Formats: sequence, structure tokens, C-alpha cells
Amino acid sequence: MELTAEEVRVLGCLAEKHRHLVDEAWSLTPAQVPNALGALGEQIAELRERVERREALLQDSASGGDPAAGAGADASP
Repeated sequence: MELTAEEVRVLGCLAEKHRHLVDEAWSLTPAQVPNALGALGEQIAELRERVERREALLQDSASGGDPAAGAGADASP
């Protein structure tokens, strides 16, 4: 899985904000790394989906779409 430059930038910001998680990552054994990377990849995919849903809702709102139509979507950050 390759990351875009924007994803790398966001991960850097998150790393600074959540330094304790970075510290925990350094304590992983080599055997734990693949599982940790897999979990991180899943979280990135979930965040990407949430951003895409939010962008779609914003586009609908900007174009005069019915905001209630997307009421069931997860628009949380």
C-alpha cells in the first residue's frame, strides 16, 4: 500500500499530536509490525472513506442538494 504525499503529511501531524502512540510503535517487536501496519492501513482506509463522504455532503450542500438525504452518513471527523 502506497501513501500519497497528503496522507504522509496528515500522518506526520497525527504523530505529533499523538506522540504517545509513536512511542508505543517503537516498542513493537519485529513480529508485531505486520499486524500493526495492517491495523494502521485499515484505519487509513476508514478515514479516507469518511473524508470522501464528508466531501460528497459538502458538494451536495454547495450545489443546493437536500442535506437531509445524507443525514445517515457519518460526517464526524
